[in-house]
Amino acid sequence: MTDSADLSEPCKFDLGRLRAAISAERTNARITQDEAAATIGCSRKWISRFERGLSVPNFENVIAYASMFGIGIYMDIPKTVADLDLPSRGVSKVE
Repeated sequence: MTDSADLSEPCKFDLGRLRAAISAERTNARITQDEAAATIGCSRKWISRFERGLSVPNFENVIAYASMFGIGIYMDIPKTVADLDLPSRGVSKVE
């Protein structure tokens, strides 16, 4: 991977950076979009649109696609979130 697309260190999630890293890895590995799509079980069109940033990606596909190249996606979920204390619109708070 190139330095500009290096995702080896934890960082704030950046979908554009992730797209670039995955696309670069696929290209460097000489894997076609058709081959990548067959491997993760999606369409070539999804791969193309994802790499070009033209669609909101299906998270399961993104995880599968990234894992093809050893790129991990990690989430750090805070212990408390202020918004969780507020009831949703039209739903009463369960005690």
